[in-house]
Amino acid sequence: MTGSSKIRVLHISQVQGGVETYIEQIINNIDRDRYELIVACPEMRQSLIKMAGKYNVPYINLENTIEISPINDLKSILATIKLVRTLKPDVIHAHSSKAGMITRLASIFFKTKVLYTPHAFAYLGKQGLKRTFFLLVEKIAKPVTDLILATSYSEAARATNDVGFSEKKVITCPNSIEILPERKRKEKADRIMITMVARLVDQKNPMMFLRVCKIVTQARDNVFFQIVGAGFDDKWKTDLENYIADNRLEDKMAILSWKSRAELLQTLRETDVFVMTSLFESFGYVVAEAQMLNVPVVATDVDGLNEIIENNITGYLVDVNDDAAMAEKILAAIDDDHKTDDMVKKGRERVSKLFNVKNNIKILEQFYDEHAVKV
Repeated sequence: MTGSSKIRVLHISQVQGGVETYIEQIINNIDRDRYELIVACPEMRQSLIKMAGKYNVPYINLENTIEISPINDLKSILATIKLVRTLKPDVIHAHSSKAGMITRLASIFFKTKVLYTPHAFAYLGKQGLKRTFFLLVEKIAKPVTDLILATSYSEAARATNDVGFSEKKVITCPNSIEILPERKRKEKADRIMITMVARLVDQKNPMMFLRVCKIVTQARDNVFFQIVGAGFDDKWKTDLENYIADNRLEDKMAILSWKSRAELLQTLRETDVFVMTSLFESFGYVVAEAQMLNVPVVATDVDGLNEIIENNITGYLVDVNDDAAMAEKILAAIDDDHKTDDMVKKGRERVSKLFNVKNNIKILEQFYDEHAVKV
């Protein structure tokens, strides 16, 4: 360990979104008298940097691109080695596939243990040869992987079944949220609000959300859709805007910029039905938060999301790209008050029992304790 009596934990990430929420939950709930936290990420990730500053956690610029670039990646590896030798952290927690890969390769040159949390393996978002390549990269990195710290049991299963890690190298520490007071029953307004919170990237499958919007708004005049998540990694933004224009949905659909967690929670409180159209997830923070706030949820039946939602009990699950089924379930959540009230009650109970950060942070602290290395 360092000279301090505290365990110094270095968090390394190159993305925001759910990863930022994950890190914020750690910062806000871990025993700061026992753990000293530092965040390293590219300077372009202003939301993550601002969040760290909010909690007086030091930030260090560590450039790392999402795209594969041999020259830039080599620079990132060298920069990571230099950073670790300078800071002398007791344990490193690397987040997402790319930062995880860079940090694990760099770890060949230092003794500090690296806990790697994929937050959904990158190969899951690829098809064909690209999927094979990204899966192969994960397999190649197995010898330099100290521990996979999975955010869900489905992510742990991917690590063992797909990538081939031994079970002793894979630990599940469920993603968790702060359990806030439940939302008072939202009275139906003249306009019904349907919300999705997601970056505009392949994984989130945002075009499905727009297609469902078209179906539902053709059936109901008083329904409005909004997707919150523009502002970074906007791969699909132009296509989404074109679809809205081509289908004359300007009065029925809005694309909004990413918000702070406090703003997102307020958005959820004002939402009638929350929707998630992802192709895959490691967990699904905002789905759990919606259920925590008694908001009915309709989501795709994929890794991560189907661990949070019990179909037809705490919410609705539909197949990926089954637009008609999702539209049907959204309308059911709006119309069937008795069943919806029962589902949101059971959803909050399930989230409070399984995903309470006050309980699960103790599991994470244990892993930090066990893997801290004196340097």
